[in-house]
Amino acid sequence: MDQRRAEHGRNTGLVSLYGEFTLTANRKVRCAVSLTEKDLIVQRLSSAPVGRNKVVLSLKDCIGCRAYRGDDTADPAAYLTIFFYPLKRRWMSSGVSRQRAEQCFRLTGLQDPRANLEEAEKWARAVRERSARQQYLRDASLELSPRAYSRSVMTVSCPLSFCDG
Repeated sequence: MDQRRAEHGRNTGLVSLYGEFTLTANRKVRCAVSLTEKDLIVQRLSSAPVGRNKVVLSLKDCIGCRAYRGDDTADPAAYLTIFFYPLKRRWMSSGVSRQRAEQCFRLTGLQDPRANLEEAEKWARAVRERSARQQYLRDASLELSPRAYSRSVMTVSCPLSFCDG
């Protein structure tokens, strides 16, 4: 799958990886998948209009991914599964909570099973690296915020007789 470094999406940043895969659940549905520094963008490739055609998942919410071969040894496909826990609004209440979202793709670009698995592993590494970078940036910004300092200050007072030993 080709790398498109010159392509910019609206508010999504520079695309570092691009590929066209099928969904694991429905092999008839093809998706264009783009990976930027901050997001994974999944867009269905179909001529029929679909309600939600494009999904943008933040890598800050990514908790992991894996690349693997299927159980069928005759199938040359490799699989890529990416796990997210994004904040979502609850249906019946005004609050938000984290809910698991899983994106599963089937890679069949080549007839060589090893090459398909290598491609899936390349995507998994790239997602892990960018996700870790987003986690680091988020954690670093939390450490620098004034609220973080006020929460981390702890004062211990003890009688002088106890502290002297």
